[in-house]
Amino acid sequence: MNPATKQLIVTTPRTKLFSFDEIGSGFGGPTVINSGKLYWLALNGMAVSAWIGRIKGTSCSIKVRNAGDDYSSIMVSVDGKKAVSAIPYGSGDIHYLFKDLEDTLHTIVVMPGAGAYYQYFSITDPAIFAVTGASPEIIPANTIISAGDFQANTVQSGFFESYSQGGNTQTGTVPATLLSRDYGGGNPGGCSTICFKSDASHMIITSNSHCLFVCIDGTTTTRYGTEKTGDNTNNLGATPLPFPLSGNTWDAQGPFFSNFSVSWTIALPPGTHTYNVWTGGLPNSYNLFVIGLDKPLLTLPGTPKRLDQFGDSLTAGLASTSMGEVETMRVAAYYGYAGATYGLSGETIGQFATRLPNLLNGITATANDVAVIAQGRNGSSTDNPLSGGDITAYTGFITALLAKGYGKVLCRGIIPEQSPNRWTANNASIAAIVSGLADSRVVYVPVTSWADQWVSCGDGTHPGDFGYTQWTALAIASYNGLI
Repeated sequence: MNPATKQLIVTTPRTKLFSFDEIGSGFGGPTVINSGKLYWLALNGMAVSAWIGRIKGTSCSIKVRNAGDDYSSIMVSVDGKKAVSAIPYGSGDIHYLFKDLEDTLHTIVVMPGAGAYYQYFSITDPAIFAVTGASPEIIPANTIISAGDFQANTVQSGFFESYSQGGNTQTGTVPATLLSRDYGGGNPGGCSTICFKSDASHMIITSNSHCLFVCIDGTTTTRYGTEKTGDNTNNLGATPLPFPLSGNTWDAQGPFFSNFSVSWTIALPPGTHTYNVWTGGLPNSYNLFVIGLDKPLLTLPGTPKRLDQFGDSLTAGLASTSMGEVETMRVAAYYGYAGATYGLSGETIGQFATRLPNLLNGITATANDVAVIAQGRNGSSTDNPLSGGDITAYTGFITALLAKGYGKVLCRGIIPEQSPNRWTANNASIAAIVSGLADSRVVYVPVTSWADQWVSCGDGTHPGDFGYTQWTALAIASYNGLI
């Protein structure tokens, strides 16, 4: 309304084209530019690259091709909804990301779809995006952090595998270091953390994990994703997915699809903060985990460092509603580390000895990093010393972790359970192993003070979500002065 003439002002929608130079900062994950084309990556029908940004308008289309010019599919998540196939425009290389929406800013995450091998964007094309609206605008993410890119001013902990997508004269090669669950554990796989510092006002996270966790300054942690509907009754609250899930389920970990991507837009508190963001468990190998920020990264305080825990079902969060509830990541954030947890239900000391070499192949460790061994319960007799074979294997864990590069190894005792399972003699064996090594880098962590200080999910052995919050406080106290 024009206040002088009292006449209604009608703005005619227009379409604006956006070139690669205008939107290119929004690409994250494995990409490569070859012969004027930016290639991104999908593996086994799963996206591992993404474009993240905010788009103002009523409709938006994108132009994408692949090496065979068959216009394979792309996926799009609009305003936090589950990713769906973008709508092709005719039979060409243009896909609608959204149509006929309110003329406002929309959070958009674009990913390669199933079969989208060798898909590319022309970096000389003046019309990668076309947006229609009263005042069309694209705000690509200022900074993109991808699991496996190990860029400066981030610390990343997790199990990663190197991969290189095919190469030929037409496409070149898309090299990648990808987050994977292989050997990382079970139920449903090792969690991964990205730690960074920023004064951003918001972050947009996309992942194949059914839930995510964000910890601010090592203290306040919020869970985003599936509701906590596990087999215990002492759960904490969660911020649910913005859409209902149905169909596939995985054990007691809550419903989720094994091949889907979700995006969350999270408003951040004013000022500069350190953030730890971790996955809640990843269902498949080669997973998407990308964070977009509206501000640059800042230099992290101190020396980058990781805290990785290796164990059985207690480390896997078997009775919780997400592996991300395990205390490792919160404890790591509290002490300024990036944490990862690698648990496998039912695993004995001998079985872990078999898994560890493959697991260490996908882990980065330096002298600044700490490993926590939380093994010993399975296959052991209650309150009897460890067998000679188990003592040999446990000593081998320590040797392998030090050889990998960890600067310190914490050998945590078996957590006391409801009486009579106190594991006193077993823990004395672990303490004796550490004492016999006489290595200042190897420390025994007594846990007698944990007895009767936490509640299980009902079986007397496994903590639920609330139990892990109690374990977090107990571990922080037990590790004080050690890390």
